[in-house]
Amino acid sequence: MPEQKIYLIGAGIAGWEGFGAKALEVIGNAEVLIGHQRHLDNFPEFSGEKRPLEDLSIMLDYLKTTD
Repeated sequence: MPEQKIYLIGAGIAGWEGFGAKALEVIGNAEVLIGHQRHLDNFPEFSGEKRPLEDLSIMLDYLKTTD
């Protein structure tokens, strides 16, 4: 199995303007964004998969089965 990375990026109340350049670069290169819907809505142009944040056990199961 190839190595996969998970990045945790904090999002404040500032919306799009609150993300630094590195955070936006990581988001732009991501295959999947996981977060609350209000955060996912900040990225309407994102072409990868968007997954609303669910119960942690559900998210861990999803991450274990994702290639």
